[in-house]
Amino acid sequence: LITSHVMSDLEKLTHQIAIVDRSTEVYQSSMSDFCQQFHCYETAKINEDQLNNLTDIHRIEQAQASTRLFSFMSQIELEQHIHQPISKVEVSFEERFLGFVGKY
Repeated sequence: LITSHVMSDLEKLTHQIAIVDRSTEVYQSSMSDFCQQFHCYETAKINEDQLNNLTDIHRIEQAQASTRLFSFMSQIELEQHIHQPISKVEVSFEERFLGFVGKY
């Protein structure tokens, strides 16, 4: 069992992961599956009405002119859901982890 706040170390040392946050759910997967299946997307700023309808999104980060979304949804599924184009953003394991749990 390894626990650390140094995400780059965890990425290099582990094959299987379990993420425990404040909810009652525990996410278990391989490191590679998590990094391949949990995505970060960016799009033009999403209005409040669209935000209220977003389910299956783990984290939404609003900036002045753009929005980042973290989800297991595919790009096509998410574009259909929010009715606007998005682009996939390559992020590190640490950024994915924070997108999943919201904070350390």
